[in-house]
Amino acid sequence: MIRILSGAGRYADPWHPFLVTTAGIASVAAELDLDHEAADVTPDTLGDLDGVDVLVVNVGGGGPDPDLSPDRAWSEAFATAEAWLRMGGAMLATHQATNGFPDWPGYRSLLGGEWVPGTSNHPAISDAVFTARPGAEADPLLAGLPGAPQAPRVEAWDERYSHLVMSPEAQVLLEHELDGQAQPVVWRSGADGVRILVDALGHGPESYESPSRRQLLANELLELSAPVN
Repeated sequence: MIRILSGAGRYADPWHPFLVTTAGIASVAAELDLDHEAADVTPDTLGDLDGVDVLVVNVGGGGPDPDLSPDRAWSEAFATAEAWLRMGGAMLATHQATNGFPDWPGYRSLLGGEWVPGTSNHPAISDAVFTARPGAEADPLLAGLPGAPQAPRVEAWDERYSHLVMSPEAQVLLEHELDGQAQPVVWRSGADGVRILVDALGHGPESYESPSRRQLLANELLELSAPVN
């Protein structure tokens, strides 16, 4: 079962319509006939993962000045979720989840890349094109996209996250170019012993109206839902 966690409370922010984008993710899971549920992120929905196979994290970091005072329930949920990941659970982190859970020790290293306030940014939202990292064109995660397998791409009205801080272990699959520099937006985490994909697309509902963006998300959900040999 796929559980889609939507930003709420201390992990919402003023810039992202989490309920709407969570509904967009759920609509792709429904088209694939994958068992799924959507829920606000709480200590229970993050920390009780019995019966969950894939966790989709569609949350934020709490806004420009988050009040994230220590909280035992959240700390226990973080520890449980991390243990679940290391025991074979799978996770997809979307868009602002790259800046999510700033009080979860180890979360950013699990992702293999992150939004760092003051360093990361993005141009104004626009019609955007995201292309395969050279060498990744034939990766199964990009199958079925326009131009595949020679030059797969995603086209969507979306934000182009830039200057994310990346781990050298991350396996970058999709990127865009800004000022002559490649900017990663989709990658496999590369962290030891976990199955985590990060997809920095998905700012608003328009992203989930794009057929190529929906194909990418379908590929991600199917990869993470597949049994591990």
